[in-house]
Amino acid sequence: MKKLGFFIVGFLILGLFFSCVSKPEEKPEPLVEIEEKEQEKSKEDVLTEDEKQVVKEEKTSEQKEKESEVFTPVNFAGNLQKKLEVGKAEDALLLFENVPEEYKEDYSINYMHASLLVSSGDVKKASEVGQKLLEKEPNNVDVLFLNSMVAKRAGDTKKRAELLNKIIAMDPNNSDALVELAHDQMKRGRQSNYRSAKNYYERSVKADDNQLEGWLGYGQASYYLRDDQNAEKAFLKIIEKDPEYSLAYSYLSKISSDKGKIREARSYIEKAIELEPEYYDYWVDYGQSLRLTGDLNGAVKAWTKAIELNPQYFLSYVYRASALDELKKYDESILDYRKIIQLNANYNYAYENLGMLEWKNGNWTKARECFEIALKKDPTSLSYKLMIAASYLREKNREGSKKFIDSHIRNLNKSSAEYYILRLYLDGINPSAVDVRVRKLESVVTKGKMLFYLGLFYDMYGNDEMAKRYYIEVQAMQAPMMFEYQMNEWLLNGECARLYEKKE
Repeated sequence: MKKLGFFIVGFLILGLFFSCVSKPEEKPEPLVEIEEKEQEKSKEDVLTEDEKQVVKEEKTSEQKEKESEVFTPVNFAGNLQKKLEVGKAEDALLLFENVPEEYKEDYSINYMHASLLVSSGDVKKASEVGQKLLEKEPNNVDVLFLNSMVAKRAGDTKKRAELLNKIIAMDPNNSDALVELAHDQMKRGRQSNYRSAKNYYERSVKADDNQLEGWLGYGQASYYLRDDQNAEKAFLKIIEKDPEYSLAYSYLSKISSDKGKIREARSYIEKAIELEPEYYDYWVDYGQSLRLTGDLNGAVKAWTKAIELNPQYFLSYVYRASALDELKKYDESILDYRKIIQLNANYNYAYENLGMLEWKNGNWTKARECFEIALKKDPTSLSYKLMIAASYLREKNREGSKKFIDSHIRNLNKSSAEYYILRLYLDGINPSAVDVRVRKLESVVTKGKMLFYLGLFYDMYGNDEMAKRYYIEVQAMQAPMMFEYQMNEWLLNGECARLYEKKE
């Protein structure tokens, strides 16, 4: 990702400081040095023109070396920049320990110091230096902004807001302050905050058309507000000004994808990857783009690359596991779901999907354990309750199934379809009465789920013909958003081999 280190702000405005920095009082040259200069001059009088030119060049070189050794804020900034260019913030900070006494209170030196401290995470020290600057120059916009960034890192939202609003009161078109106020609104994550942020970002780019961070924020806020037209306008503006701004291509890919322009979306995300091939999110989006074009194998490769870049984040495993499932690479899919649980134990769908796959493989106990965890996270799920009951029955543990259903059926309305279906799994009596109740349901999804469990009931009790009738009916409903739909496909296709081949 392109990011501008905050300490660079100090360097960008150093030109303003160097014209007015304080310098130590100049002292008259010692008499000895004057005599030495006179002697040098007399020697030069007897040299040829070529020899004089050589001497002149040597003196110029020596003079430059001496000047580079003399401490000035300009030289100091140059040395600081060299340290930062090789990525050694610690070494750069050490330079401040050797600042001559007469420059200890220099404005530009302290501004650079505070900027580098806050960017390197030393908030306490940055706050101390920044506060000293603020006490000396309470109405200096740059100092106010610097301290607002320190407050941001310290989590002091109240102080930060006060400082930024003071800047806006003094300078209503201060683009940087407007962007920061917008950032704060974006973090709150509500639609009203996005609208407020969008307004601040818009003001920032009107004040400074080259404010790329403002254009980026304006595009993001517009995107979240589903204002694709202004979002696209903002990201195209960024590319116009900086053709190598990869994040703009990433968002343009999202917008194109939402519009159904799949090839265009793929082209944009490929450009983002070309610019920043080691950026995790781009590979995640690229996998999504490939999946939309039907290239599941390509999608798996993209998500595998994302996992290589960030193996500790669970999202790529989620996408890859689902694709592997579709490719019927179930064993690999199981490994991914287990990894998801390891990385994010709160991701409930991993337990659901792993439970399905364990059921498919005939691992009834493992399947039940997965659905038990899923039920703890979603106690109202009828699907999880029925899968747990069914797993107990496949384990030949009717007592376990009975105890489980008893604990969940007590408080249900005895005339509800949910009560009837659980009761069926409890005592196996009168499935036709359950069928009547289920067909009265208005919700297509709920009806589809219960028809599946009626089929599963007949399947477990050996009535293949009745089970298949229900499975075919569920298949015709075309409801892939429920996990039972996939299990239904497996059962119809004979992929749950043990369930079909061996009946108790």
